[in-house]
Amino acid sequence: LVRPGPGRQGRVGIANFCNRYGPHPANSLQIMICSFLPENGFQLANAEQPQGFARHLCPPRAGAALERAAECLRRGGLVVYPASTFYALGCLGKNERAAELVYRIKGRADANPLPLLAASMEQAESAVNLKAMPGDLARRFWPGPLTVLLPAINLAARAVNSRGLAAIRIDANPVARHLARLAGGVLTASSANISGKPPAASVAALDPQFLRRLEKLGDMALVLPACAPWCEPAGGLPSTIVEVLPKTNDNGLRVLRAGAISRAALNAAGHAIRD
Repeated sequence: LVRPGPGRQGRVGIANFCNRYGPHPANSLQIMICSFLPENGFQLANAEQPQGFARHLCPPRAGAALERAAECLRRGGLVVYPASTFYALGCLGKNERAAELVYRIKGRADANPLPLLAASMEQAESAVNLKAMPGDLARRFWPGPLTVLLPAINLAARAVNSRGLAAIRIDANPVARHLARLAGGVLTASSANISGKPPAASVAALDPQFLRRLEKLGDMALVLPACAPWCEPAGGLPSTIVEVLPKTNDNGLRVLRAGAISRAALNAAGHAIRD
């Protein structure tokens, strides 16, 4: 079980499930339901009488934690989940009320639309106009930490900028993609932190103040840890955000946020970087 750092406060339950991924996708997940108690760290919760947040993630079938997290999202709730680089705070990208909750929990500035994450090209196509994106960009960098601004289609207002564009990627983290697939739509993917504070690359690094804000939502918020070490966020730089420049003959891009995909890598893929 993951143990919190010193000084953690509050009571946050987490479904910490270890996986037995083999070469066949039918291999099951072993689910452990946990409750965080400040006096003694994480402990196993009773399956019949789960405590804290754990009461919303009741065991123990293959994939039960992911299914319950997806159900929370479909009800308009929020889920903290592992993405490529850091843990993300997600809701369904078309849910106006849930997107407002993300802003409230994070204390996010109104001028910053929420980035999005999709499970597949097909799912991304339901949220943005992929025809505006050079095809080789997706083939080369998706799944991965490259977020691209594209014309939005039927999304929550908090996910769209003043020019009608939304920032989206297909994430490299299999837990994130599977969650989006089960939830039935693209997810918001801003970092799971209070705005201005450091992002978290592990459950243990999640800010206690952020977790206390989440807990006030009751059964409308869950924390979903990575199912195995290789599904943990990589940390380091955040995703790179680029805007596709129309009417250019050199697949021009503008880098809006430098990150895990370097300018050199974009150049090497045949894209001219404009300032």
